[in-house]
Amino acid sequence: FLDSYKNSSILTESPEEFSIKDLATGEILTVAAKDFLPAALVCEMPLSAPDESLKAQAVAIYTYYTAQRKASQEKGAEFDFTVNSDKWLIYTLPEKMKERWGEDYDTYWNKAKSLTDSVYGELLTVNSEPILAAYFAMSNGSTEASANVWGAEVSYLTSVASPGDLLSDGYLSTVVYTAEQIEEKLKTELSEFTFDFTLDKEKWFENQELSEAGYTKTISVCGTTIEGTKLRTALSLSSTSFEIDYDNSLFTFTVKGRGHGVGMSQVGAMYMAQQGSSYQQILSHYYPGTTLIQGISNSK
Repeated sequence: FLDSYKNSSILTESPEEFSIKDLATGEILTVAAKDFLPAALVCEMPLSAPDESLKAQAVAIYTYYTAQRKASQEKGAEFDFTVNSDKWLIYTLPEKMKERWGEDYDTYWNKAKSLTDSVYGELLTVNSEPILAAYFAMSNGSTEASANVWGAEVSYLTSVASPGDLLSDGYLSTVVYTAEQIEEKLKTELSEFTFDFTLDKEKWFENQELSEAGYTKTISVCGTTIEGTKLRTALSLSSTSFEIDYDNSLFTFTVKGRGHGVGMSQVGAMYMAQQGSSYQQILSHYYPGTTLIQGISNSK
């Protein structure tokens, strides 16, 4: 999507619908944008979060999927993007919300709808184009530059401080593996690489290169240098900000934050809102150099 996005431009008239393929059913759904936004919002953040952080998330969602829709349409795709309503991945259905919320459904839905309606149509832009408004759960204390994760430098997806993440529950996580478990995972998940498992266990992980924000760019794994993002996926680590300790035949990974680290930290946005920041200030902080505009054809 990043490559397609680079060639897209802002719509002169924002469509009012999203065409989405639900992987849970295989169906292609046409969903009004005003209904998509609250359903997408509840998939991303708890409604107990501060209102300003929820508004910031809603704008990021609308911006991201407006850009993705345009890129998909330019390629002649059958639908704009995929979701999984069963897993609450990107979007879910009213019946799924009713199952989870029960008698509180109306209360929760009305709150989500009120919040998203209040910012509906607002887009983050650079040079009058909607940005790639990436977001994730929680940083290691700073967000990561896009070039270190996706290989492409984007001016507004640079590293910024996110100190509120350090105070959050779940900031640190620990994963422990035996050598046999690591060998199995590497062979299964990274079969395109050749690893030397005859090396001393103390030398299995060496030469960890960190970005300025403290995320792993590359690391030597059993004699082969790979990207930190690949190791994170192979070993199911919460992020690429990790330390490794080998002791008593066990590898312990201590991991900071959760997610890819690029764009807006959802936990960081909540912290900023708690400290009195508006949704505009939150968005300006996590997407520096962007402009917030009202979509041309959208009315509240």
